[in-house]
Amino acid sequence: MRGHIRKRGKSSWSLVVDAPRAEDGRRRQVWRSVKGNRRTADRELAKLLDEIQSGTWIEPSKMTVGQYLHQWLEQIKPAVSRKTFERYAEIARRSLIPALGPHKLEGVRPMAIQGFYTEALSSGRKDGGGGLSARTVLHYHRLLHKALADAVRWQLIARNPADAVRPPRVERRERPTLNLEEVGRLLALARGTRYYIPILLAVGCGLRRGEIFGLDWEDVDLSARLVRVRRSVEQTGDGLRFKAPKSGRPRTIRISPSIAAELRSYRSEQGRIRGLVCCREDGQPLHPDSFSGDWRKIRDRAGVSHITFHDLRHTYAMLQLLAGTHPKVLSELLGHSTISITQDLYGHVTAPMQDGAADRMEELLGPILRRVN
Repeated sequence: MRGHIRKRGKSSWSLVVDAPRAEDGRRRQVWRSVKGNRRTADRELAKLLDEIQSGTWIEPSKMTVGQYLHQWLEQIKPAVSRKTFERYAEIARRSLIPALGPHKLEGVRPMAIQGFYTEALSSGRKDGGGGLSARTVLHYHRLLHKALADAVRWQLIARNPADAVRPPRVERRERPTLNLEEVGRLLALARGTRYYIPILLAVGCGLRRGEIFGLDWEDVDLSARLVRVRRSVEQTGDGLRFKAPKSGRPRTIRISPSIAAELRSYRSEQGRIRGLVCCREDGQPLHPDSFSGDWRKIRDRAGVSHITFHDLRHTYAMLQLLAGTHPKVLSELLGHSTISITQDLYGHVTAPMQDGAADRMEELLGPILRRVN
């Protein structure tokens, strides 16, 4: 059995394998598209040849949605983070495959997908307690659309049936934030506990929880008041692991003098110059789940039960905007991949600021226009 590779673009390849002839003697070829370098293409060609020779390869015309999703998960596994893969696999195996798995991949129609969404919204809870939220079903749609888009790219189907499906609308809700009095109350209660510095880094620097747990003292320059965010801790089925920040690239944040002083005092008490800033007694990263449980106790005692730990990051953003920080600068501080993400999240804060901008323009141009008239 022979196979060869054809280059299709800068990082795109077509794998072509001569499969066993059909029953009527017709020649058959198996095609598969691959993204990556030549080594990736060679590896995928070897895998495809092995599937065909071992009899595990499924002819596209006979492949079901369930069979395809299992193969799709294996194909994307090297390209996404471990946590992302686990989330994709759980959605596919617990929800998408049971509902749509028996359909032929080539034959699944938009109406079948739309029916699945409708049923999930009305009675999709596994415990029989009613329907799933629109946000959850939207996650289903995004994953299914992505998987079927890859099926189109790999020439398994001609068009993506999810394109013609209308996913549920999710109304964007404003994230709850703290006012300065509540911030002070929360910090006062946390002071003296191991949760004080994580809370301070979230509300005072806008760091995500995983970024706080991945922060090393080598990334903190207290003299220059700079913090370099270059990695994050995530919890997977295999335990804790370090990964790149959510945006995929490091960022540097200048911190205030008072926060630098708090970190300097904390480092002195910690008695450790090298290693993680926030960690367990043995120097290992804090466990996100156990941290969240204790965080909720402090939050409840402070009377701010309506917020999550991640909402401290939103509080930081709101305070920065109210202080006059430009959304572009805030986007860089938060590590958003584009400024549009920042504007979408915090447009409700920036909108009132336009009144101030109009007042300043009146101060500049008003006298001139009155003289002209």
